[in-house]
Amino acid sequence: KLTCFPLCKRGIEEDFAQQAASPSPQAAQKSPLAPLLQRGECDRDLSAASLLPPQFVMQLQAQACYQLTHPDMQRSAADFAGEILTAMPGIGNPARFFATLRDLNFRFTEQAMPDHHAFSMHDLPASGAIIVTEKDAVKLSALNLGADGDRIWVLPVAAQIEPNLADWLDEQLRKI
Repeated sequence: KLTCFPLCKRGIEEDFAQQAASPSPQAAQKSPLAPLLQRGECDRDLSAASLLPPQFVMQLQAQACYQLTHPDMQRSAADFAGEILTAMPGIGNPARFFATLRDLNFRFTEQAMPDHHAFSMHDLPASGAIIVTEKDAVKLSALNLGADGDRIWVLPVAAQIEPNLADWLDEQLRKI
């Protein structure tokens, strides 16, 4: 979750982020913002309800897979029906990658690599299609893969932030 805190135009204390989410009026009186409020120097409504920052939820949305050595060659998850791939994420949370593949109805064997893994040719299974993250694709593309590169498919993801963070940020900037 992303949390964004509203700011006053004429100054703000560094620990505003810690004080802003305080639900009690007594805590608001102790806030480093209290002098600004009492002098009327803040251009924002800083009542307890307004101090609750907006929250944004980010989800990763899978895109069409592309072939590592020929990125213009794309396939949807449905195009892999009947194939069993080897999923080889070298990321901190491989379970998330595996869950995404399951949600897309891929059939695969799990071969999780350590986070920030330095891939080598020895890591690749002897045969069959391989599916990796874009992070892993960067490392794999540095190898001299030859024909093995054609077996490697990359699953890109795009961040979807709700409610729309860009719209909210644009609105905040227009207020300045």
